[in-house]
Amino acid sequence: MLDLEIERKKKSFIIDTGSPISIVSEKDAKEILGEDKWIQKMIKKYLDVNRNEIKCVVETEVKVNGNGKQLILAIAKEKIQPLLGMNWI
Repeated sequence: MLDLEIERKKKSFIIDTGSPISIVSEKDAKEILGEDKWIQKMIKKYLDVNRNEIKCVVETEVKVNGNGKQLILAIAKEKIQPLLGMNWI
């Protein structure tokens, strides 16, 4: 687990070296960002480690830890644990 401060709000993420992207659920995204920050619609499907489909509907770039570092987050319809993928590592 890694705690990140995103847009001045703390969130715990699981580091997932098998994931090409970083993902949060729609519920978590609303808590962290509100809906007005979702900027780029996407329709992509990813498979989790158990081969279950994760439908990502939006992605957005966010500021992390107040140091100017950026992270692209995919936002999933499903309720999932926030994941930090290879795009962060």
